[in-house]
Amino acid sequence: MKRLFFIVFLLLICFTGNRKIFGQDQTVTLTADMFDDQQVIWLGSLDGWLFKPGNNPDWADPDADTGDWKPFRPADLSFDLADENGLFHGWFRLKFRIDSTLADIPLGWRSGTFGAMDLYLDGNRIYSYGNPDSDPNHQKNYRPYNQIPDPAIIEIGREYLLAFYLADHHSARIARTTFRDVRLDPWIRITGPEYNRFLQQLSNSHYFFNSLWITALTLLSFLFWFISIQAKKEYSLRLIAWLNTLLLAASIVNFIYIELSAGIFSHLLYLAYTIILYVGLAISTITFSQILNNRILPVLKKIFWGYLLFAIIDFILAHFLFTAFSILITISISVLIIIKSRQHHDVSQRFVIGGLFLTILWMFIYALIMTFIEMPIIGFNILLTLIYLTLPLSLLIFISIRYQEILLITRKNAREIVQLSKAKLKAEKEKQTVIESQKELLEKEVIARTRELSQSLDNLKAAQDQLVQQEKLASLGQLTAGIAHEIKNPLNFVNNFSEVSLELVEEAREEVKSEKAKVKSEKSPFPKGIPSGEGGAGVPNTFGTEV
Repeated sequence: MKRLFFIVFLLLICFTGNRKIFGQDQTVTLTADMFDDQQVIWLGSLDGWLFKPGNNPDWADPDADTGDWKPFRPADLSFDLADENGLFHGWFRLKFRIDSTLADIPLGWRSGTFGAMDLYLDGNRIYSYGNPDSDPNHQKNYRPYNQIPDPAIIEIGREYLLAFYLADHHSARIARTTFRDVRLDPWIRITGPEYNRFLQQLSNSHYFFNSLWITALTLLSFLFWFISIQAKKEYSLRLIAWLNTLLLAASIVNFIYIELSAGIFSHLLYLAYTIILYVGLAISTITFSQILNNRILPVLKKIFWGYLLFAIIDFILAHFLFTAFSILITISISVLIIIKSRQHHDVSQRFVIGGLFLTILWMFIYALIMTFIEMPIIGFNILLTLIYLTLPLSLLIFISIRYQEILLITRKNAREIVQLSKAKLKAEKEKQTVIESQKELLEKEVIARTRELSQSLDNLKAAQDQLVQQEKLASLGQLTAGIAHEIKNPLNFVNNFSEVSLELVEEAREEVKSEKAKVKSEKSPFPKGIPSGEGGAGVPNTFGTEV
């Protein structure tokens, strides 16, 4: 009896092995009760799936041997199953039927894979989501954003074999060069018409929030640039304008990125979005430093280039944990700036501090949610709205309060200036009165001095006339003296000549007397009739007198 029982047990094991029970060959029944709130049945989370790595199109055949397949749900996929090159590819099979509760409900197939997948029903390929291939250079990935489900033609109560081949590449380098997003779970689903309406609401929400972000940021950017142009010396206003412009660019690039299908341009946009995000983080710290310290700390200029390097690393790694790490660095830098300037915070600066910390908090929550938590789209959009608008609105409040403070200071200074002006005006009036009195005294003195000067001028003119007359007389005297001198010279000559002539005459007389004496002593040589001792008639002298 024991031997018979043992034989039966062995036969049972062989039978179950051939028939693949123990959860491997079971048929799953789908009912309307399995729909979630969006009328979606998540097939990847159901038990009954078989999995085999590798690729063989014959594995889609309902009669294919699945003896070496193992139970494994698509929802449990992770990149730990990828090979050393980051490649994951394999086949999944599931037997299912639908019951009468789904009879009148139009059904559809929906794939959420970021890789590529071929979907088979009873051995026939019904849909392809991308182009799966073990070679990443030949694979074309699928982009599931806002994709409408494909029709599912399924009969009530009939058993079907659902199979799909999934290929994905985990390597960050290969992922970026083949342009894929991160997630291995294909999110294979059966959907109802409510899900289509949900997608429509989702699309409307997407356009609404993006329009809200872009419109608000555009208006704020225009306002900030207008204010910064008006106040060119306020460097902080220009940084605020740049920061808000980067937020606007991030929202526009993100909107275009989501709307585009998979391709190189899409991932160039993702790279641009990453760079804008990290440059925005760097500019936020620089703006923060300028607002709180009225200068940019030199170390922040070096950190700016570090943020650009972080953007490239984040793009390559494609993991939100690195984004969370970068945000943590931004928080640390911001705390250091606050500590350094803690003694100078006024009311307007406190709004900037609060807005910056709230924005960083939203971004940190965003990174955690994207990494660890599934979040409804409406909550995701609200969180992005907080990220986009919290800091710009806090900066707008800062500018408003700051200008109000400046206005109050200006009014106070104006009142002080008015008071000083009044006091100065009073002093000027008193001074003007003194000046007027002094002016009258001066005028009187000027008149008296003018009279004295006029009298002195008259006296001076009289003295001048006298001097002129004296000068004339002196000139005439000099002329007369000259003439007299000129006259005197010939007179002196005549006098001197006369004296000489007299001497000569005298000498002549003496000679005459001497000669007369000689004649007397000798025989007179003169003719008769001439009396001796006389020379005859008198000889006239030079001056007309007789000698």
